[in-house]
Amino acid sequence: MQPIDLTTAGKLLDFSGGDRQLETLGKLQLEGAVALQNMLVHPEVGMGYLADEVGMGKTYITLGVVALMRYFNPGYRVLYICPSRNVQDKWYGREHPNFIKNNVKTHNFRIRTPQGEAGTPSISCANVDELIHAATTGYYGDIFVRMSSFSIAMGDDEDGLKRHLDELREHVPDTVLGHVRRKKECIKKAYARALNYLLPTFDLVVIDEAHNLKHSFESSARNQVLSRILGSNQEESGTYRKRVKAALLLSATPFDLNPTHLFNQLNLVGKAELLPDEELWQDTAHLKDAMAHFMVRRLNELVIHEQRHTRNMYRREWRKGERAEIDFESDEHKLITALVQKHIGDLLNKEGGNPSFQMGLLASFESYAQTTRSGPVEFDGEKIPGNHSDARDRHLIAAIRDSYVGEEGFGQSLPHPKMDQVSRQAAGLALSQGRKQLIFVRRVKSVTELKQKLDDEYDAWMRQHIANALAGLTDQLRFMARVWEVYYEARKRRDEDISGGEASAADGEEEERLPPKNDTIFNWFFRGEMAKELSQSLSDQSSRWPTPEAVKKSLISKNNANILLFEFNWATWVAETLFGMNLVALIDQLGEQHVDQALAAVAAVPEGDDLSQFLAVQQAFLQEVARQYTKMPGLAELSAYLQRLVRAGGYRPEGIGELRQKLLSPTFFTHLQKNNQTRYFFSSSGDLAEALKGGKKDLYEHIHRVEIHRQLVAQSFRSGHSFIDLYLARLRLGKAELNESRRQEWLRTLCRMLDDQLFQVGFNSARELVLLNDNLNLVIKNNLPGVYSKTQDELRLWLNYQLPSSAPIIGANGETSANRSVQARKFRMPGYPLLLVSTDVFQEGEDLHTFCDSVIHYGLSSSPISIEQKTGRVDRVGALAHRRLLGLNQGLAVGENDFIQVSFPFVKQSIEAIQVRALCENLNVFMGSLHDIAGSGKSMDEFVDTSKELSNRNEIPDQLLELLESPYARPVTIKANQRLVKRIEKDTNQRAEAVRHIEAIIESAVGARLDSRVPVSVNIPGIEHQRFNIRLDAARSSGEMMLRVTAVDAVELINLAESTTPSILERLATLYRDTLYRTYAIRVKGGFELFRDAEMLVGGSNITCEDDIAGLFRRFRHPEERRQERVPLNELLPAINETQVNAYLSEHFHWAGDLSIKRRVKSLDLIFKFDEDRRRKHRIRVSYWAGYCYFEAMVAGSDAVKHLSRDKLLRCTLLRNRNVDLVGFLVRPDGCLVARAFHPAHSLGSEEFIFTAFVLAIEADRMEYLISFDDKY
Repeated sequence: MQPIDLTTAGKLLDFSGGDRQLETLGKLQLEGAVALQNMLVHPEVGMGYLADEVGMGKTYITLGVVALMRYFNPGYRVLYICPSRNVQDKWYGREHPNFIKNNVKTHNFRIRTPQGEAGTPSISCANVDELIHAATTGYYGDIFVRMSSFSIAMGDDEDGLKRHLDELREHVPDTVLGHVRRKKECIKKAYARALNYLLPTFDLVVIDEAHNLKHSFESSARNQVLSRILGSNQEESGTYRKRVKAALLLSATPFDLNPTHLFNQLNLVGKAELLPDEELWQDTAHLKDAMAHFMVRRLNELVIHEQRHTRNMYRREWRKGERAEIDFESDEHKLITALVQKHIGDLLNKEGGNPSFQMGLLASFESYAQTTRSGPVEFDGEKIPGNHSDARDRHLIAAIRDSYVGEEGFGQSLPHPKMDQVSRQAAGLALSQGRKQLIFVRRVKSVTELKQKLDDEYDAWMRQHIANALAGLTDQLRFMARVWEVYYEARKRRDEDISGGEASAADGEEEERLPPKNDTIFNWFFRGEMAKELSQSLSDQSSRWPTPEAVKKSLISKNNANILLFEFNWATWVAETLFGMNLVALIDQLGEQHVDQALAAVAAVPEGDDLSQFLAVQQAFLQEVARQYTKMPGLAELSAYLQRLVRAGGYRPEGIGELRQKLLSPTFFTHLQKNNQTRYFFSSSGDLAEALKGGKKDLYEHIHRVEIHRQLVAQSFRSGHSFIDLYLARLRLGKAELNESRRQEWLRTLCRMLDDQLFQVGFNSARELVLLNDNLNLVIKNNLPGVYSKTQDELRLWLNYQLPSSAPIIGANGETSANRSVQARKFRMPGYPLLLVSTDVFQEGEDLHTFCDSVIHYGLSSSPISIEQKTGRVDRVGALAHRRLLGLNQGLAVGENDFIQVSFPFVKQSIEAIQVRALCENLNVFMGSLHDIAGSGKSMDEFVDTSKELSNRNEIPDQLLELLESPYARPVTIKANQRLVKRIEKDTNQRAEAVRHIEAIIESAVGARLDSRVPVSVNIPGIEHQRFNIRLDAARSSGEMMLRVTAVDAVELINLAESTTPSILERLATLYRDTLYRTYAIRVKGGFELFRDAEMLVGGSNITCEDDIAGLFRRFRHPEERRQERVPLNELLPAINETQVNAYLSEHFHWAGDLSIKRRVKSLDLIFKFDEDRRRKHRIRVSYWAGYCYFEAMVAGSDAVKHLSRDKLLRCTLLRNRNVDLVGFLVRPDGCLVARAFHPAHSLGSEEFIFTAFVLAIEADRMEYLISFDDKY
């Protein structure tokens, strides 16, 4: 592969995704991708280190590099190693599909399909067992794993170790592992050896946050296992194969003045030779020159008022002054702090003691809540080797605290001036100014303590909000006073769960179920089920006053008119927006008779289902409008879209009056339109209107975007902060039951409340809805990847799953790992949670930037790398602060509050001030180590030596504010390689023409047009009572076009409880004998369901004709229905020779092996010799069978097959058949395991022949390798 230039790369990728605001950054990202591609293909480098600053889109740049490589080599295989589960989820679940859909310009199946999906299959593995499964059950071009998987957690009990070893032996040939002792370290070594054998050699290994691997192989079990798997740890000569051809490491903080950390990272991927000898590391210039060959680091810049600002310039770090220094609010605070500091000073400076402490590891900096009965203080983050994790000041703080609150003390918690003031300030910023706050702590229990104080602040704020909303309504205020009274009593036994509570899984159409939590009034009263103590207290009046639980249930009850409140009345909208008249006038214009006839023919729906009746009437009306107004073709699409939302049933309203009433039903969105509030809260409908008026077609995504927006608004009113105002608006109406008039008054009251809030400072419902409206595309991109692929009936449940109800304040530590991705996703939304208190679990990987621009380092990390990573959570592409700064008008001055806010709060009259000074000095030194800043050669220390620092009179250093430059901004070639550009253009045009050709053939054959979004379901001529899905897709490893035909219904169920190895063998032999289609299995409870499919390479008219498609369909017929003529093979096969095959394979598969052909009377043998780590070969026999060219390869003899377990037999056949192209693995009647493929004989061309034979050879040889170490066939 050769280096690519910027112009050529721009033909394939657009990093801006069509967003003008991202064009500058997109150009920078493209330059980075090209520079790294050039490094990877360089024969003397083969390595890239992407060290761009935090938040510049290193994930996207990496995906861009892979896309560039894969375009020219579709079989390019990549292993992605992520630092944690949530980062892995981000790569696999969000960034990868988003990038393919939005940033890849070509959709010729190599990188991206016309459906907007990846052309190469990918898989995400949670542990090494899943990684083994992925390696043994199919082809995956992209495999995502996480670092912690390689630690391989296991106990010490012998039975458990034996179980691990037995499971491992199931997957590899016996000779691979040999004898393994039942010791934990030996079992882990066996896992490494097995994975090194099973995994393919990766063209590229990507390691995200690679600085986490800065220690040597021997430093941890994880590093030992990973280095052996990759083949870089050659402790036993010849034991491990090298599985890394090239490597791409990612980290904004690759090392902190210690080149050994960088060496260890490169050594892990076998690239340590790129650094100079160790004795030259002190020569900074020499080291930088060496690093420039493989490192790319660019600095993010914002151009504000025509002035360049690097990251340090558009952040405001509050290191001192009123926003950092904690003032004493009382003499009590002064006395307690003085006492604590006196005892800590004595502890650190006592004779023979150690006057140093590691930054952040004194408990008193964060809390005074430790007692003498408490265990050791638990801190997060990396500890210095040999340093104790417990706080040195734990016992003295505990003694002071117990004395203060004991029987002879003051009987209350020991006040901590920093915690009290920070919680009050953070809550004020979040609630009264509407600025989300991200707070990082070091001491794990500080999460709970800070959250409780923030909860108290929220309750006080919410009580005032409720009082204002119900001002002048005595009865309602009395009712809420009773609620508060019961709540405060319940809070005496406060819930300490920091996650915010979990919803029960939704069933069918039901909303999530949330038990009450007494941490905040929202969680206890508004969010979910009513607390029992409140229900009992209100038993005398609960039937009169509506409760939040009752209101919430009415919004999702199908037989309650309230379910329509947050539906969209399309009929009203079409009339007013597209035709400029009210709905009644439009009905008159259409003709009442025509409208009534359309309504009379409305689809039947379930009886009592108000929602389906409403949608059916809307659909019927729009269908009539589309019939009469053909100049707006999009109206027919809108009608068809609604049709898919209507639930079929047996009820149809009889009277036109009832149907008219449903058609005219006003909803929340109707009131928005009437009040001219749509532009603030629901402008997506305006975007759709413009598309409809413009006569555009293919409006599915436009319509779906409106529905997504509507669902998100409705979700906010059902389960977010906006529900509070919805409930208060209902409460204002009093106790009476709702009728239609009062229901409309409810909506009018709600809209007035939103109107009043619209220009208020602080967080409120209007702010949440406006932010959602203005940033809808950003919300979808960052939080809801794949949402456009969800059908209408899937959408609501999927959104509920992705964005469950959240508390206003949440906490995160190691115990909340299962919820971490959901917590991050919710924090990226404009509503709750408003404050997130976290240990270092959110230090890396997760983006928290969309609606947050403030980070508070309440507990200080000792490493500048950690501080930079944490601050970087809100400083990323498209961050809130970036959008605000870039959107400032030229005439507006930039204020301090416009920048990203970073604060380091500390008590000035304490030892903590020394720690902050030392850290800020380290931050400045660290910044200089990666950028060209004069005078940055000072070393860093993670310990604070009080004996020296107390005599140091220097001030806390200021933040560096000069424009930064990077020594690793590698220039790239801009001039286009015309040969490559023409190749891309030619490929694109040929594929587009081939797609049109295949679509025309399919439409002619089955009367249906292929859909770019979903498989088309059809009946195949000659095969009755069966439905088949047809889809045009990409071949897994070559980027060629494949036509896949799959039977919709399963053919049978394999019950594992009733199945034995002999019975499975018999079934496989029957399938071999009686079928031409492929059979594959999908796991279900208790066994497997079997399905049928058939695949074929397709292309333009020179490759695919009508006979090919007909032959593909015929494979599903019964044996007796197939023609059985005998035709000499030589008449069917084209003139194939070795030179022709090798040339084709070299061009399409980067083939570097050799092929020989042996011709027989009735068959043809092709012997492929593979150029891999150790030379392997495989023989393919080609013959004629029932009108098809039949390809078969031996995999394992009958003796070997007999020794396979039932589960392995299934993995090697029916399960694998689902995850490979063309090939079906079965067992012949003679007991041999074989791989086979078919192609219609009379329309077989040379490309189809070579492709089918080669894919079969590759897959058969791979399966043989998995079963036996020997290369027999």
